[in-house]
Amino acid sequence: MIKEKEKKTEKKERPEVRNHAESKAVGTEGLRNRNAIFGVTAIGSRIIIGVLVIALVAAVGTVAYLLTHRTTEPDVDPSVVQISGGSKNTTTDSIQLPGITTIEADTSGNVSTILYNPEGNPCYFKYNIVLDDSNQSLFTSGLIPPGDGLNGFTLNQALAAGTYSVTLNISTTSTSDGNEPLNGGAMKAKLVVK
Repeated sequence: MIKEKEKKTEKKERPEVRNHAESKAVGTEGLRNRNAIFGVTAIGSRIIIGVLVIALVAAVGTVAYLLTHRTTEPDVDPSVVQISGGSKNTTTDSIQLPGITTIEADTSGNVSTILYNPEGNPCYFKYNIVLDDSNQSLFTSGLIPPGDGLNGFTLNQALAAGTYSVTLNISTTSTSDGNEPLNGGAMKAKLVVK
């Protein structure tokens, strides 16, 4: 019985291919039948490929744009608070500096004077307080947006009671990105330590 089954399987004939043109026709027909089973035609597959190519190009373009046009958040000082009652800049083509002439601190280095950026300025402020006799920096702020300020801060070092000459150096950067430097200024002031 086993021999009979083997003989039957051996007797199965394969389709004969007589020339190359006929083999192409048979192969193409098989491909058409398979695509018809999956619901894809030659035109449909080209459309699908075209859509995939367009989607890939759009994705690559979007990623490239995002990588080259990154907007970094400016390094705004985490201690800033909104200041009310400070001076206000009413012109958009200039930068107004506050008129700070005295800074008060205790012997631990805690300062009670407000450093602020007048409302209406087209820039961020960054303060650097320098001791005039030694050129030593006592404090450097982060960026302060217009209308905001630091309501107290701590010096880098404690000073003995007395009055010291200091310079408040103010560097400014554009509010559009926080990186483009603009005009700055410097103010002489007295640091009164009690």
